[in-house]
Order: sequence, then C-alpha cells, then structure tokens
Amino acid sequence: MKSYDVAIRSDASIEIGTGHIMRCLTLANSIRERGGRCCFICRQHVGNLITQIREKGFDVVELPVHDEFPSSERDPQPHVGWLGVSWNTDVVETINAIEGKVDWLIVDHYSIDKKWENEVRKVCRRLMVIDDLADRPHDCDLFLDQNFGREKKAYNDLLPMKCTTFIGAKYALLRSEFSEYREYSLKRRRQGQIKAILISMGGVDKKNTTSKVLDVLNRILLPQDIKINVVMGVHSPWLEHVKEKAADMLFETKVLVNVENMAELMAESDLAIGGAGTSTWERCCLGLPSIIIIQAQNQREGAFKMNEIGAALLVRDIDNLSTEMSMKINALMNKQELIAMQDACLKVTEGRGVYDIVAALGCVT
Repeated sequence: MKSYDVAIRSDASIEIGTGHIMRCLTLANSIRERGGRCCFICRQHVGNLITQIREKGFDVVELPVHDEFPSSERDPQPHVGWLGVSWNTDVVETINAIEGKVDWLIVDHYSIDKKWENEVRKVCRRLMVIDDLADRPHDCDLFLDQNFGREKKAYNDLLPMKCTTFIGAKYALLRSEFSEYREYSLKRRRQGQIKAILISMGGVDKKNTTSKVLDVLNRILLPQDIKINVVMGVHSPWLEHVKEKAADMLFETKVLVNVENMAELMAESDLAIGGAGTSTWERCCLGLPSIIIIQAQNQREGAFKMNEIGAALLVRDIDNLSTEMSMKINALMNKQELIAMQDACLKVTEGRGVYDIVAALGCVT
C-alpha cells in the first residue's frame, strides 16, 4: 500500500447493499478536498462497488472471497456472515493490506466489532467507527451514528470513555451538493403540488419493492401529467424487470442507473417513495416529502421516529402496500399537508455533518 493518511474498511454486496460504501465515499471525497490521501479496503463480494470507487479516483485494495462462511450459530453477532470470512481472517488480511501505518483507519461494517478493532490498532494511529445498530462494543477514538432520534446513552456500555461521539442525523454524511441545493429545492417546491415523483429503494433493492410500488402507482388515480423517475443501482437483480414495468406505466416513467446527480433529482421532485436508509437524510436536507418503506431491520427505529415527527409517512404493512400508499398519496395532495412535511424535514438535518467529521479527524489541512 502507498502512503495514505486514511484507510477505509467497508464493503458492498447484494446482501449488504450499497449504503456503507456510499457514505464512506462522501467522507473520502471531503478528506481529499482538504488535502488528505485516502484509500479503500474492500472484499470482492458479488455486488461490490470496487469499480465505482476507482472511478471516483480512489485506490482500492481488494480482499479475496474465500470458501469460508462463519456460522452465526457460533457467533452471537447477527451480521457476522456479511464479512464473508471469519473476523480473524479479515483482520489479518486488512493488516496485510495496510502494510505499514495510517493516521486513521475508518471502519463501516456491521460484521466488525471490538475484537477486530483491538487487533488493527498496530497499523493505525487512530480508529474511527461508523455504525447505527448500537448492538455491540467498539474500540475506537471517534464514533459516528447518524440515525435520527438515537441518543448517546445507547452507547454508554459499548464505547471507550474517551471516545469522541457524533450521534444523530445532524451529522449525516451527505455530499456537498445536498446542502448546496437546499435553498433552491425549498423555493421550487413551496407551491405544494405533486408533479414529479422519485422512487429510490436503494442501490440493490433485493426484495423488488420498486416493482410493487410501480404497480400501485399504475392503479392510483393520479394526474396524467405526473412524471416518475426511478433510481436504481447497476447491481440490482431486478433492474431489467423494473425497466419492463416502467415501459408499461400509464405515466412518463424513466429508470436511471447509478446516477451522479441525486441532489438535483431530489430538488426537482415533489414526492419521494423510498427506503428508510441513508437516503432518508438526503431527502430531509432538501425538504423533500416522502413515503418510506422499511427495507431492513436496522431502519425500523429511525423510520418510526420520522413518521412520528411528520417528516415522512411510513408504510407499516408492505403486504397492504396498495391501500396504504393510496391513502398516503391522497393525504399529500393537500397543499398544507405537503408543506408541513417539508418543514418537518428541515429540522432533521442541514446536510453539513461531513464537515464536522472531517474537522474532528484533524489529520488533513
């Protein structure tokens, strides 16, 4: 490995999704903009984003896939299988990948905890962890949980006493264009009308929720001039199926793959239908009203709290998607309801958390 200030250990796959890598890319870009040198360490899972990371100009050390699948029955950690190997194997390969010492090692992986982190101390001066589960101990110097509504006390027994913590959606790692588009997005949407709908269920959408949403929209009585944009990742197993669905829609529907202008797309939309993951904070930053669908268990707490404060409408029963979504869209056809949701979104995050984190790292100018 060349000389780097920061190394990032994170993965993407069909099972893991793309959110971990995407937020790490946001952080890496901000580090680079301030003169820092950053690289990634990623395993070659099916559905990885290694090519995309390199296209962004970052070096990647690739870890091989083994025929070794740790049993969750032997390890109490529920996401242990997402690592693809035992933690012992992964930590040895990570240490070998670093080949020296970095100022910071940043870890964003549900399969990694304190025992792994203890071992890598020999190759990093300081360690940062990004997590949002509050379900296992960590050994780190800096910790970020960007979940909305999460309180610091959730980590009282899980983090070292001297660890610097950033807790809450205020610190969500959003690319700079989201805060830049914020004023325009709000001004454009104050008329309180729904003319453009954005659908985004994450980079993978392994449950094919996008197709179900399109089916529902095709049955709802919507204005004929409604325009629909569907955003998907290149590794989604349902991409071609969704494209076929889009071609049969009653409304103008486009499927966009691996978009580079998500902030612009959100700013030009009046309603989003999406997963309850990291894109939630992007929508809030831009005041974009949304209907959210829980795609993974770790999204539940944040999704219910977003619904509680009126910053999103939560689909509680995916098996009753048609009825729930019809009711929620009809409710948001009311101008006052739509504008009230925009205002609630703005209280969640201003989209400047990445600047706070980079300043805390203190390893770049």
